[in-house]
This record gives sequence, structure tokens and C-alpha cells, in this order.
Amino acid sequence: MSELDTLQEVAKLGKVKMTDEDRAYFKAGMKTLCGTELIFAGNVINDKDLRKQFDPEDLDFMNKELGRQAGAIWKRLLRALKKHDFAAVEEIIRGKRGGSSEEKESMEAPEGKREAADIDRATAARIFE
Repeated sequence: MSELDTLQEVAKLGKVKMTDEDRAYFKAGMKTLCGTELIFAGNVINDKDLRKQFDPEDLDFMNKELGRQAGAIWKRLLRALKKHDFAAVEEIIRGKRGGSSEEKESMEAPEGKREAADIDRATAARIFE
């Protein structure tokens, strides 16, 4: 199924309205996001094609919660930077899991080797098939 087919299927559903339970679940879930996940969530929620599917009131709610979590992350990030606690900074940005050891090795490698490691990992995960 192509991306266009997926978007057409979503468009058939019409506007999605959140229940009170959905809002509570979303709000609780937002509090668990690291910086990277927050950016990804913001990009998904505010995608030009997906925005059309959300009720405007729900979209405002989701963006308000994104903003709250962004503020909390920024606050923790500034405190860690002030203390020169770079391990905490990385955890705030990347999350406690911080990615796999392969990802860390890839990020610490020089640029040319980093790209090769990323391609090797993608090939091993069969992304190109």
C-alpha cells in the first residue's frame, strides 16, 4: 500500500474526535516522552495531511500538551547543562534507553564511518527490501 493509498484510507474515516479517556491517555503519555520523541510526536500531530483528520479542539489540546512537555524538557535540560551533567542532558534528549549500543557507536564514529554504520544497520534490518 502506497503512502497515497494510506492517506486516502485515513481521509475516508473523517474527523477523529477524542473522548475524555483519549485525552487522559494522551496527557499521561506525553509526560513520558524524551526530547526526540516529543519532536517526532509534534511532527506527526502537525503533519499537513493528518491535521485535517483531527477535530480542531482536539488539535489545540494536543498542541497545548506538546507545549507543556516541551517546557518541562527545556527546564530539565537547562538544569542539567547548568550542572555540566552531560550524561543527564543526553538522557533528557534521547531518553533513558538512549538507543542501542550500535546507535551510540555510530554517533561517536567519524562522519564517513557513521554513514557506513547506519547503512549496515539498515541493511541488517532489511529496510531496503
